[in-house]
Amino acid sequence: MRADPRLHRRSRALRCRRAGRIPLADAPLPLNHAEHLLKHPVEVVLFFFGLLNAGVEFSSIGSPTWLVLLGLIVGKPAGVLLFGWIAAGPLGLGLPKGMRTIDLFVVGCVAAIGFTVSLFIASVAFEPGPVQDAAKMGALFSFFAAALSIAAGKLTRVQKQEN
Repeated sequence: MRADPRLHRRSRALRCRRAGRIPLADAPLPLNHAEHLLKHPVEVVLFFFGLLNAGVEFSSIGSPTWLVLLGLIVGKPAGVLLFGWIAAGPLGLGLPKGMRTIDLFVVGCVAAIGFTVSLFIASVAFEPGPVQDAAKMGALFSFFAAALSIAAGKLTRVQKQEN
């Protein structure tokens, strides 16, 4: 009688775990490992890229600043929540396992943080001058959406899902 190969793999994995080694099948892939190592340095570089790419003085605050900021902090979460709900509910596409509809609001808050695209759009949408500078300031201020995201996550009790 021939042994089931799945039993052999399970017993090998159990022996490796008992010995304190990671079985080859459970070892992280080199690309995933590199991605996790580079995550924080890339975030720092992107922050400074956005800050330096803006090229505006902090005194360049005006009406466009508040309009861009309002669009990012109110519009993105509302849009993600609304269209996510439409896709999940009436269109019947559903949400990922473990995700609630209110979690879409938190995703929208997180989406409001990214300011590099907002800076690019402000630089091509407006002629160089005070209006463009004020719009870029609104995009830079969207970084404060990180605090809003954390608060929204705490209020809605978002929890990390284990795979």
